[in-house]
Amino acid sequence: MNLVITLRSEQLQNPDLDIRYELPKVLSELSGGTFSDNGYDYTEEQALEVFLKCGEEITDPVSLAKELLSGREILGNDIVAVGKFRLVADENTLP
Repeated sequence: MNLVITLRSEQLQNPDLDIRYELPKVLSELSGGTFSDNGYDYTEEQALEVFLKCGEEITDPVSLAKELLSGREILGNDIVAVGKFRLVADENTLP
């Protein structure tokens, strides 16, 4: 299972593209490795999608990610406030 966090640059306080690397790194560190970087992609609307592999022990990855990121800024951005969080099966992620 993959957690996908979709970010639109116009909603970010600091639309720094390094967020595609920093967000997975921070979530991996905060979760003790339960979340791991699984790449990124752009939608047709040019939104950034960050993919995170979820450990099998997580029962609610979306809630856990939001809890870990709550009150934290990643490169000056409140990801919980502006990101859209969803789950996708492994086979439906990157092309």
